[in-house]
Amino acid sequence: HAGGSSSASSRSRGGGSPPPEERRAVAAFSSKLDLFNTDADTAAEDAESFEPSGSAIPEHLLDPITLGIMRDPVRLPSGKTLDRRTVERHLQHHSTDPFTGLYLRREDLIDDVR
Repeated sequence: HAGGSSSASSRSRGGGSPPPEERRAVAAFSSKLDLFNTDADTAAEDAESFEPSGSAIPEHLLDPITLGIMRDPVRLPSGKTLDRRTVERHLQHHSTDPFTGLYLRREDLIDDVR
């Protein structure tokens, strides 16, 4: 086109890298996509191991985030109970309690045997 060139057209001709805000947006999207893929893999594993029993599964046995059956329940300092895998996946990307947003370390998890 006539006049100046846009950054998109200069990139399409091989000039320069994307602006920082675009790189950050791509990185954020990539991180969310990784979490989605991990959650999808976990859901597939849970579906493969699901054994219908003819009765409803008691709610206290279900992870409140994945809604899968908790195999290794742990209690957070906030009092919420989750499956250890759910919390550890969360802690790979965040250092907070998924419910309260308060700082959380793996050492803060307490085995929750009911």
